[in-house]
Amino acid sequence: MNEGEVLRAHRMSMCMSAGAALVLGAALLVPAPAQALAVAQASVLDVEDGVRTDEQLSGLATAEHVAVDGFRTGSAAASADHDTGRLAAFAEESFVQDGASNGVQGLALIDEILTFFGPEPGIVELSMGVVGFFRNVGGPSALGVGALLDFGSEHSAILATWSDAPGNDVGVVTRGEVTGLTAVPALIVGTLRTRLLLNPLDTVSVHARLGVSANAASNSLATAGFDHTAQLAITLPEGWSFTSSSGSFLTVPPPSPVPLPGGLGFGGAALLWLARFRRPRDAT
Repeated sequence: MNEGEVLRAHRMSMCMSAGAALVLGAALLVPAPAQALAVAQASVLDVEDGVRTDEQLSGLATAEHVAVDGFRTGSAAASADHDTGRLAAFAEESFVQDGASNGVQGLALIDEILTFFGPEPGIVELSMGVVGFFRNVGGPSALGVGALLDFGSEHSAILATWSDAPGNDVGVVTRGEVTGLTAVPALIVGTLRTRLLLNPLDTVSVHARLGVSANAASNSLATAGFDHTAQLAITLPEGWSFTSSSGSFLTVPPPSPVPLPGGLGFGGAALLWLARFRRPRDAT
């Protein structure tokens, strides 16, 4: 690749990164409902019937979508679980020849309303740990992940984008308190933290979002794998407890994260991912 081609690839990748950031930003700013809700959405854009969505008032929501359209294959999956407080998302796209699209997205949401009980005022912390990776074969593809945590009036967020072009690092924007942040393509990890001083019987809304996008270049395979998990956790003062509008928020210890084998082929990764994180729903 000569110098002119390098500069062209760099400019193209920067535009694709900006596009990924805009798409993720819009997806993460989904209006919050006035009730408990878990939503999983898997989208392969630019194909007919390209969006799969599952919504649950409690328990687990899951969605998956795989589409093949000419030289393009798109694969997306997502899950959101009130019981464990776990969100996960996966997006992968490939072109075996020249091609372009608006990409593939996975989006997971948890909304809750919590009521707290305690003997006196105290500080409650709600956190969300996020871990995953970007991977690209070919180039210059664009990949993105966004995580957002709202706890009443407190907010924390991470937005990371990357294009595999010469000289490009992972770009990261944070809001609020984010600890333990690492942002390289092979490992993107951080913990979003929010704290509130509450009185007994205070009611507080919770909104957690995890979104990923993959937009492959021609002759490329691009993967955003955040199926390792985004995990919610709450820390209460001594003697405190809470109830949730779903009746099940954080009532089940989360399972250990199960990383995907690095050699899985395109498309099958999302299906295996979903099988590993799916568990039977309670009969209602």
